[in-house]
Amino acid sequence: MDAPVTVDELGRRLGERRPRRIRFGRVVVQSAVAVVLRDSRRNGVEVLLARRAERDGDPWSGHMAFPGGRRHPDDRDLRVTAERELAEETGLVIAGAGTALPPGLGDLVTRAHEKPVPMLVRPFVYRLVKPRPRFLLSHEIRELVWVPLGFFADDANRVPLAWHFAGTDWQLPSYVFGGRRIWGLTLMILGELVSVSHGVRFARLPGLEALDRLWRRRHLRSH
Repeated sequence: MDAPVTVDELGRRLGERRPRRIRFGRVVVQSAVAVVLRDSRRNGVEVLLARRAERDGDPWSGHMAFPGGRRHPDDRDLRVTAERELAEETGLVIAGAGTALPPGLGDLVTRAHEKPVPMLVRPFVYRLVKPRPRFLLSHEIRELVWVPLGFFADDANRVPLAWHFAGTDWQLPSYVFGGRRIWGLTLMILGELVSVSHGVRFARLPGLEALDRLWRRRHLRSH
């Protein structure tokens, strides 16, 4: 039986990849998320997810997601965006609690909710080294949850989700961990990460990839 992957080994594998970069990033809305990992003796590598507070008018109300958000005009680059949003939403200042891993995950594109323009999302991966970090949740975050990466590598944990978009009924994959549903863009990032950590092909998330291709065709073609 193969030894379970560690965060250090996962970082090495990420460093060997050439992540997808969307060339249109300078002309669309830019955002970034922080993918924070830790080693667990019981569960192997775990990933930090946030359940957003339920608020009227918030399109991500109640969703499970990575800490993150839009790039501010004074953010030097998208890594600054990811680390700033992580600190603002969770109170975790990564400079004192962890280290950056190679940026081996690819760009994704979604729709900016305030206006119908594409929004680039770039994930940045971090290793948490402080055993008991201090978290201080903002009003946007209801709770933080550590989820084993291996949970997403097991097809038995997959739950279908019906979703209507662009005049089409979609059958999308999702995972439910402790009553919390994980799907959409968050799951696409997790899918790529798990393909690196557990050898589970990213293409084994049918529906999400088709939706991603449709979105990029419709919203990047004219930009």
